[in-house]
Amino acid sequence: MSTGQKLINQSSYNGLTLQKLKTIIKCLGLLIFITMQLRHLFAGLALGLSSLLLSGCDLTLSNLTAQKMPQNPSGLYTIAVDAEIKDPAIDEKNLRLDIVIDGQTHRMEKSTLYPRIFEYDYRMPKERNEAKYYVIATYDVERNGTIRPHSKTSDLYTIALTNRYVISLETSRGPVGATIGAVGRGFTKFDRVSFNDTEAETFYHSANALSFRVPVLPASHTYNVILKTGNGELSMGTFRIDPASIHAQPTRLLMNSGERSLIVFSIRSEAPMSGIPLDITTDIPDGVIMPEATLPGGARSISVPLEGGRPGHGTLFINAPGFTELQVPVDVLGDTDNYSNSSSAPLSDNHQELITPNIPWQPLND
Repeated sequence: MSTGQKLINQSSYNGLTLQKLKTIIKCLGLLIFITMQLRHLFAGLALGLSSLLLSGCDLTLSNLTAQKMPQNPSGLYTIAVDAEIKDPAIDEKNLRLDIVIDGQTHRMEKSTLYPRIFEYDYRMPKERNEAKYYVIATYDVERNGTIRPHSKTSDLYTIALTNRYVISLETSRGPVGATIGAVGRGFTKFDRVSFNDTEAETFYHSANALSFRVPVLPASHTYNVILKTGNGELSMGTFRIDPASIHAQPTRLLMNSGERSLIVFSIRSEAPMSGIPLDITTDIPDGVIMPEATLPGGARSISVPLEGGRPGHGTLFINAPGFTELQVPVDVLGDTDNYSNSSSAPLSDNHQELITPNIPWQPLND
């Protein structure tokens, strides 16, 4: 190859390389431009997303008003809303809450006790017992020296008046069978009181008063008391059933084998209409023969017949739901120690008082 041809080829190669460099530089410039544009774009998106998030959580509106309110003679009902500021950029002094109710906007006032709470006294029209409303909060947010107005609207709420409600129970605890009074408004003779799912005997006195008898349930437990009406259920609060006592007369049994005797069990309050089943057992099952027994509804006492069996000494155990266990000592005598045998030594006066009379069985009422 001649020297001229080498120079031509070298020149062509250099031109091609320079052209490629120019192309690469243009591409790099374009890439840098695109990168800068994307950077600005992402910065704008981040700022917008940040503003969106802050606008959703910078202020929280919580309705403190009960959905159902008892009617009152004045016809005024206080609607209260808690405005919790979560963003320090909010100017608390310029925070304002307005309530929109019945198509009209009214300004809410700050509570004198709690500055975060805004209140409005609404007068319910006489011909109505329900109203719907919502709250609008307006405030300013300052960021980077720039103040922008913001607003937030609450959910739609309802306030409904009721002419049926329970003010209070006479007491919040008592034994099985106790009669408990309740005061309120709008009671009817069809209302029923229940302890959880167990219905209690209910007595209607007037539209403002009723009472109920504590049902037969285990003691030392707290139950939800519910007023069941034709329009639904109303809470009456809670009630704790305390253990009650069963009393026996006589307090100790002494009888001959084959002899029939009687023991009387009593309680302080009248038994609920469902009655109170008595679980009577003994540690000398061959020594005492006895039937099943239930204290009748409305009664305070019952007599239970017993018959002496095999001689022995033991105890009667009397249990009932809601009552503490009662124990009655029992002695069943055989022929050799029969107290009626003339060859036996006479019993003391105190011992003779423990002997039960031989009378037929019958329930007793006070």
